[in-house]
Amino acid sequence: MFDLPHGDPIDRTFDGSALNEVVDFECGIISSYKPKSRSPCAHRIVAGGHIVGWRADAEENKHYLGGHAAKARLVELEDAHELRHKAYTLLLEEVRSLIDGIPECLADPALMGTLGLAGRRLPAATHDWPLVVDVLESETGVIAALAFEDGVLIHSSGETPADPDALSADLDAQMRGMDALTQLMGASPAPWYRQAFDEHEMTVARDGTAGLAIWTTGGADPMTLLMNAAGMIEPAEYDADAEILAPSDGFIVREGKGGVDALISMLSTAKTEEITGHLKSEGKGEPVSILLIDGLPSGIHSTVEELAASIRNISSPSADLQLHRLERSARLTLGRGNIDGFTLEAMCHSIATVRTRSESRRDLLTDRLDRLYRFEMGMDAVASSKSQWRLLDTGGRAMAKILPSSSAGKVLQPEDRQVLDRIRRLEDDKIGLERDRGRLERMLEEEHTQRTQSDETLAQKTALLDEATTRARSLNDELDQARLVVQRAGESSEADRTRADSLAKRVAELEHLVERKASEIASAIGESKKREELSVELEEIMKKEAETRATLNDAESRLDEVRTALNEDERVQRVLSEQVASLRDRHRLAEAETKEAEVRMRNHRAEVAALEGDLHTLRRQIDEDRGRTNDLERRQSLLQTELKELMSERRTLMRELGDLDARKAQAEAELREMIADAEELTEAHEQALVDIAEADRIRARLQEEPLARALLDDEGLRALEPVLERMEGARNRGLSMVLLDRAVERGLAVIQHTVDEVAATPRHLLSTEVMDLLEQQAPETASAVRGLTRWSVQQRLHHMLGQIVNDVVLDLEDIIRGYEEAATTIGQMRDVLRSLNDLGMPGSRIEAIERMLTRPETLPRIAAETQALIHSALD
Repeated sequence: MFDLPHGDPIDRTFDGSALNEVVDFECGIISSYKPKSRSPCAHRIVAGGHIVGWRADAEENKHYLGGHAAKARLVELEDAHELRHKAYTLLLEEVRSLIDGIPECLADPALMGTLGLAGRRLPAATHDWPLVVDVLESETGVIAALAFEDGVLIHSSGETPADPDALSADLDAQMRGMDALTQLMGASPAPWYRQAFDEHEMTVARDGTAGLAIWTTGGADPMTLLMNAAGMIEPAEYDADAEILAPSDGFIVREGKGGVDALISMLSTAKTEEITGHLKSEGKGEPVSILLIDGLPSGIHSTVEELAASIRNISSPSADLQLHRLERSARLTLGRGNIDGFTLEAMCHSIATVRTRSESRRDLLTDRLDRLYRFEMGMDAVASSKSQWRLLDTGGRAMAKILPSSSAGKVLQPEDRQVLDRIRRLEDDKIGLERDRGRLERMLEEEHTQRTQSDETLAQKTALLDEATTRARSLNDELDQARLVVQRAGESSEADRTRADSLAKRVAELEHLVERKASEIASAIGESKKREELSVELEEIMKKEAETRATLNDAESRLDEVRTALNEDERVQRVLSEQVASLRDRHRLAEAETKEAEVRMRNHRAEVAALEGDLHTLRRQIDEDRGRTNDLERRQSLLQTELKELMSERRTLMRELGDLDARKAQAEAELREMIADAEELTEAHEQALVDIAEADRIRARLQEEPLARALLDDEGLRALEPVLERMEGARNRGLSMVLLDRAVERGLAVIQHTVDEVAATPRHLLSTEVMDLLEQQAPETASAVRGLTRWSVQQRLHHMLGQIVNDVVLDLEDIIRGYEEAATTIGQMRDVLRSLNDLGMPGSRIEAIERMLTRPETLPRIAAETQALIHSALD
């Protein structure tokens, strides 16, 4: 059995017996080992201090069990061996992820709701269902399989009971009817439905509006077959020719200098905050991006093609690291990058070794990365190991003789005696049929062996026949060449003989002619010397004749040798022809024996098929009897199962309602605060409108009375400079300055009012008649009185203007402070609008409010519009 992902080991002692279901730690796993074995033979999953899942090694090679069957197997292993147990801790979220990856380990489906999981989901995506259907149809016990979506056929395989298109529409309508019935009863739709018929059983698994129907024989577990079929499908590879683009920049969550430690810190931050985006390095080297989905690395995008070189570039101390967060939709574009062979384990190994030479440093980095991604690397190992293992089909039943029927711990009740006797008799008949089947299979194997031997003998004889045929063909070619040579030699010998005969005749004629001429000459001349010369010539001619005759004799001897070799070749050809004829006879005999063996094999196959039909009939009867015996138990557990489901749904609904109430209370509190702020801003706005009206009136007077600007000296202007600078800073931020301008105008109006009041003082002190009388009686005294009066008025004016300017400056500073607080409130309102946008509120209304955020005087209207949006979001 392969290992499961685990956390820190538990050193304290605990009860690891197979029948114990309560442990003294919260969450984790318990692995069991046989004596002198390094690989585990069983696993148990712990959640909430209780064992909720079992997984054990089956007796068959590369097969495992889950649920009650695994618990029964663990009891058998514990009885047969002295097992060793090791416990490891896990977080609750990790336990949920583990069970979500291997749902077949749960014995009680009601625990799904308790653990916060959606239920037993299909192990393959909808686009992989055609492959799953093809694999399912080849499984033992599967009659047919069919995949559909929204009543439209996707793919079918096998002999379906009716037309696949019509079945798809009918099954979709049946699923909709079952959903309506479950909703009417107040329950959630089931992930799969099961229906039994006379000769087969139909199971419909669903994923949204799509469905997968399986027709199986009795006793088969369709969900086990579905998981095994999905496990045999290899994951889809990315297209090598597809264009892979670099990830786009997003919101920078964190940035800093590079290095191995900084890289690990950035990865830890991404996992903690569950960031979907990428970790990018920029600097002198090549740019590298580690793609992140929910905080976990899913691939690397780099200009180089090697993983080690990419990790070396991104972990360079001279590089600048930036952690980018992208939108939720970016997970659709983030793949595995352009680096082949990327895995989480390979990335961690490269980070720990690519820039480290010290063993202690390497061990330290490996330990940090292991603590960071230990569970995720374990889940990757489980996913790769599951493709090599298969879930054993137990027909949906446990494999122990005594097993609890549910988590309540009740033992199965004894069945009816007659039914048990009938089942025992049927099992005995089944054992006898299996023995006959084994005997026939052995006979069939013997026939297969004989046929194999016959085929081998036939192949050998065919090879010998081909060799003899080749040899005969070569001898025939040699014989034809020899005949050609003999023919040419005969023709040359005939020519030589003809030439020799002609030469002999010619020599005879010449001899006769020479003798006659010699006699004539001798008689005529009578000289001895001439006669001797003629005799010498005659002897030479005689020698030439003898040589010609010797050559003719040699040619005749060679012709006799060629004829002898030709006779020997003909004799060898006759012998080879006889051997080929005998081989052909033996080949015909071997073919006849092979045909007889095939006939016997067909007969044995027919007998085996008949026995298998009887065996299927007996199995169907046994399954029917067992189904009738289990009906009572199913009825008894039906109410308890429905009650558990209702309680789990009630807990889920209460938890959701509590969360909604908490969020509603928090939103209402924030809304009340915003309403209070809006009311205060409304009052301030109304007061500002009154001030604006008064400022307009005073502005007209100031345009007519330049005395106030003349009397307002440099000190008053210097006192107003900080206020004007803060106003200018607010204006640079792009905010409206209407209210501040009107506040300044109001301050100037107050100053002008003071100037008017002081200027009116001499009219109350001295009348024009008194001044005229003094000027008539004592001009010098009148001049002095005018000077003293002017000096008194100027002193009083300067004193009051100084106080008024200070008061105006303080008032303006308070107004600007309130103005800046309003700008801060506007920033908070921007965050609220951003949250409302994420909740899916209309974008046009949000954009209209954002256009008013540059004018703090419109804050009451902004508050009212935002309050309406919040009410809409809560609704």
